[in-house]
Amino acid sequence: MKSVVLNLALVMGLALAAQPMQAQQSKGKEKAKKEKLEKQAKEKTADEELKEKGANTGKGNAYGKNKGELKGKEFGQQRSAEMRAMQEQKQRELDNSIEEGEAKVKEADEKIKRSKEKLERARQEGSISEEDYKKGKEHLEMAEEEMVKVREQLKRAGEERKRAMEEMEAYREKSERRAHEREELEEEQGEK
Repeated sequence: MKSVVLNLALVMGLALAAQPMQAQQSKGKEKAKKEKLEKQAKEKTADEELKEKGANTGKGNAYGKNKGELKGKEFGQQRSAEMRAMQEQKQRELDNSIEEGEAKVKEADEKIKRSKEKLERARQEGSISEEDYKKGKEHLEMAEEEMVKVREQLKRAGEERKRAMEEMEAYREKSERRAHEREELEEEQGEK
């Protein structure tokens, strides 16, 4: 009977000791929940403020946000002109890049040619060993291989630029044709 009472007292003591720990843990959980709710409330108020100001929280380019005085067709035409100018500038930059690359390749080819001649002269004069000659020749062959790769890259870039220009021109012609057809349709409807 004493053992039962002792066990009961022990269980009661443990239960009483565990209550403050559980209370602390639940307080921590309640605090975390409260902080989470406060954070969500702040986010909601920030979103509401943006909506009240008229800011669009959706994703997009927002090209039409700052139209100024322009509306509809005029804005579209201005935007189209801006994009055309931007494309033309990119094409000019690409052209310059290709031209610079070709000039560098030409310069490198000349440098390789001079180095080959110098290496051959040094070999004939006997001023370098056969081993140094072979190393130099391997080095020049690797440089020539790199130049072949660079030429191929430049060729592909030129072809890509040409293809892009053709596509852009075809698109421009198609757009002009559609605009002309629209104008004719509007004239016909105005006459009726």
